[in-house]
Amino acid sequence: MANGDVPQFQDNTSVEAFPDDDNDGIASYGDLVENNAGDDGFPGNDSSDIAPTACNILADVGADDSGLSSDTRTNGTVGGQTTEPGDPLIDIQDVKPGDFGEVTFSIHLCDNDGYVWMNAPGGLTTDEGGVTEPEADDEDEDQQEDGSPKEGVESPSVELADNIQTSIWYDNDCDNVPDGEAEPVDLMVIADTSNSLGDNPSDPEGDQLALLKAAADAFAEELPQGTLTSGNRAGEEIVRVGLMSFAGGENLNAINLLNPVAPVDDYLDNSDNGIASTLLPDQTAGDTPMPHALDIARKILNDPNLSGIRGSDVDKKILLVTDGAPNYGYVSGGTSYTVTYDSTPVTSASFTAGQYVEDDSNVGGDGTPNSGDPFEGSDAFPDNNNGDSSSDEERYETWQLAQAGSNPVNGDTTNDDDGMEILVAGIANEGSVSATTSTPTSSTTSPLRQTTSTTPTSRPT
Repeated sequence: MANGDVPQFQDNTSVEAFPDDDNDGIASYGDLVENNAGDDGFPGNDSSDIAPTACNILADVGADDSGLSSDTRTNGTVGGQTTEPGDPLIDIQDVKPGDFGEVTFSIHLCDNDGYVWMNAPGGLTTDEGGVTEPEADDEDEDQQEDGSPKEGVESPSVELADNIQTSIWYDNDCDNVPDGEAEPVDLMVIADTSNSLGDNPSDPEGDQLALLKAAADAFAEELPQGTLTSGNRAGEEIVRVGLMSFAGGENLNAINLLNPVAPVDDYLDNSDNGIASTLLPDQTAGDTPMPHALDIARKILNDPNLSGIRGSDVDKKILLVTDGAPNYGYVSGGTSYTVTYDSTPVTSASFTAGQYVEDDSNVGGDGTPNSGDPFEGSDAFPDNNNGDSSSDEERYETWQLAQAGSNPVNGDTTNDDDGMEILVAGIANEGSVSATTSTPTSSTTSPLRQTTSTTPTSRPT
């Protein structure tokens, strides 16, 4: 079966789900994550929230039978299987040789940290379900046709249980299909070390640079260190990583290549502790030339002639870690920057939106009133004439750069037509909000905001 047919097949064969608002055996979880689970229309929403979270809807389904008897669970007969309140969480009926299926658990932490385990206190309960005449005559069968044990048999067996095969996997891409060989990735991380990040440990607003450094080490420790075991890249690293920064103190350039794309080991010590923080500057300063850094990162990742960079058969990703939005200087004709990779200069396109100051007029970023531009109208960015606040035009120019197949902006032809995925991580003040992560792809249509976050989910069936 082609992977593209899997969701349709699962919908057609699903027998039970939780939550299931219409008892069709198909999970209604999509309504929740799309904020369509409004008021009384969604079972289990006792708080009547217009846009409830998973914690408003879902219930514990462990030893507490009330969770297993929830109205939000499928109730009735679907696909020939009947689910009644209080039934075990996994209760498979009328199993025959050749049957197969899949169960998805979508786990959410609502208040505290937690851990997950699975057990079966009563063990596996099986029943032969009767023995037909041909089966009873088989010399390997240990039961009579009436179900009683044959002579000399104390505990009759249920053969089907001996042939059940079970796989458990973490469904990283939420496609309900076990993942095979790991796919190689070349990743460029861009760290925002501009002036808007705090770098003073005694500052009550928080030392954001310290957060950034701690996150860099933790991230390095979590990356796969192994090698590919098959295919034409067998023996190569699963992940290779480069590190860039834009702005920063210590007389750094506007954009800096801190480490070329290399194995994960480059960012770990001999005890596998992260040391990426040692590559980052110790002070913050300067503007936020976000589109220039993104453009340089993509050009590096798309050039297999540079050391460490692999060909187009390898997935390429950019991780942008920032506390806000683009803000960059302007000279006549636009501003561009260059970094040297090995001995090769890599130059960004020239971006012109740095000439504009922020205002809340209705022209937005494309200069055309009421065009549907996502940056039209008022926003949280302060209006001023100094150019030190991110303008609608700067955010629009950066947003356009990150779009797959969007139209050029002001003659800029550097738009991300190759569909490279751009991941964004936000840095927040330690005293108010923990650092959060989001993963918009290059084809996202959401405008750039101060910080973004998302809740990873999987798809129940």
